[in-house]
Amino acid sequence: MANPEIGVIQDITQIGEICRKYGATFHCDATTAAAMLEIDIKAQNIDLLTLSGHNMYAPVGVGALYAGKQIAALFEGGNQEMGLRPGTENFAGAASMGKACELIAQNRVQWDKELTRLGQRLWDGLAAKIPFIHFTGHATKRLPGHVSFWVEHIEGESLLLLLNMKGVMASSGSACSSNLKGRDEEDLVASHVLTAIGVPNDICAGSITFSLSKYNTESDVDYVIEITPGIVEKLLAMSPSYSDYMRKKGVIR
Repeated sequence: MANPEIGVIQDITQIGEICRKYGATFHCDATTAAAMLEIDIKAQNIDLLTLSGHNMYAPVGVGALYAGKQIAALFEGGNQEMGLRPGTENFAGAASMGKACELIAQNRVQWDKELTRLGQRLWDGLAAKIPFIHFTGHATKRLPGHVSFWVEHIEGESLLLLLNMKGVMASSGSACSSNLKGRDEEDLVASHVLTAIGVPNDICAGSITFSLSKYNTESDVDYVIEITPGIVEKLLAMSPSYSDYMRKKGVIR
């Protein structure tokens, strides 16, 4: 329903209509989107829907699958979960997720409005202060409070680490995955998301994602805008790619 790495919201209704037209079963992954976007199973022609509790302000370790069509169990065992998933049920997690859904239904519109405002403030602040920055995903058709970008010549994971040392939690939609190898064992495989949207591997070594929640404030956003330019400047000074760029420009020898 929405891409967690670049925040883009998919046209689920149109996808559902195409699936209905050709008799395909439509499974929608709404783990990233359910806390922020309105979901209408019937109107969007969704057959199967995946939800994740911790993305909806419920505790980690609980999720849900809506099944509008009959599905077979992946493995056999007890008769829990209507025979589809054997094992002791997480009643506390299920109850907490149900309560989280109630709160989302009551407050989603208000939360989304504020998150959209804060996300735009973060986007504009970073755009004004950081050189070589490239935002990813659609400017408006994206999750509220979601800001993702990459900066030429610096590694996303290095930026992530230095932000963390300043008390800022973000995530790296890295241009490389450490557990995936290319033809040469030392080569890292590019993120399929960034590759698909045309991010060039030679000057991008990773992207950063800020995903704001209802708990974030304007002061949180302003703090990120304040500290990030200095971190980027430090990483550029250490970057061989940036040095090569400056040599080509004739700025340094």
